[in-house]
Amino acid sequence: MRIMVTGAGGAIGPHVVNRLLDLEIRPVILDVRYPRHFLRRFGDRADLLRIDVQDGVSVAEAVRAHEIDTIIHMAALQGEANTHRAAGVRVNILGLINMLEAARVFGVKRFVYCSTRSVYPDFKGTPYGHPTYRPVTEDMPLEPERPYDICKHTGERYGAWYRATFGVEFAALRFAIPLSPERCLDINQRAIGIIHGVVRNAVEGRETVIPQGGDQRLDLIYVKDLAGAIVSAATAPRLTYDRYNIGSGQAVSLREFGDAVRGVFPSARIEIGPGPEFAPGHYCVFDITRAREDLGFAPRYGLSAAVQDAAAELKVLLEEGATL
Repeated sequence: MRIMVTGAGGAIGPHVVNRLLDLEIRPVILDVRYPRHFLRRFGDRADLLRIDVQDGVSVAEAVRAHEIDTIIHMAALQGEANTHRAAGVRVNILGLINMLEAARVFGVKRFVYCSTRSVYPDFKGTPYGHPTYRPVTEDMPLEPERPYDICKHTGERYGAWYRATFGVEFAALRFAIPLSPERCLDINQRAIGIIHGVVRNAVEGRETVIPQGGDQRLDLIYVKDLAGAIVSAATAPRLTYDRYNIGSGQAVSLREFGDAVRGVFPSARIEIGPGPEFAPGHYCVFDITRAREDLGFAPRYGLSAAVQDAAAELKVLLEEGATL
């Protein structure tokens, strides 16, 4: 089995590569840059190519030369796509089309596309939001708002068209909020950044104060469970559907998350005020029935175990001087 993984140098990719290696699959990695810690871990265990997905000719040649039969497409311009919108379109849409075209031309059988929960509507004020959190299924009407989310929605539509028109077995995986040690290296003020900031502050002995949002619930999935789902989608006998929700399927409050971090670091100073909406974000809980039944997906990490493992891996990354 020849699997190509694009954009593996980020916060999720290393765990996907590890999972493939556990299955004795040596992946072909395609990215524009590789952090030093990534090169140290995988430089001699995977085929690393420095290719931009915007370069359609080089992408096609790589797919042909390595006889790729499965693509896991993670390469994306994320937060920057909302401020550098033309660049976001070039990477997130044109780059995807380059990958899909290479798949079509050279007979790639399966294409796994990493999407986002943000293609769904903002569920505030509905039964799917606070405080009831009715589970969200894949058939929910989509309503992306930001440029990045619009790009991901567009990518899903393109992939579904390639599946229907050319027979490329395409599936989009819509991620809940991932907890990743690598993400702790790059903190921002959106929901995902604040969550990871709690872990990093605890590891480094700093205080965390979040004025409000302790009652906000969200679907948080540990990156190793997420990587397992991605690899399962790449290796499953068949993909019945063209879209799957990938999350824990559980509603965890920010206060409960803080308590879990304090359970690992009893001396951690964490203060979280009451109420919802601690930061802008899409807050919902996924129905993961489809992924369970079709991919055999079952999250293995509970909240405490996820925090403990993430903290341990973050310590190693910080000791290595890792950057994202």
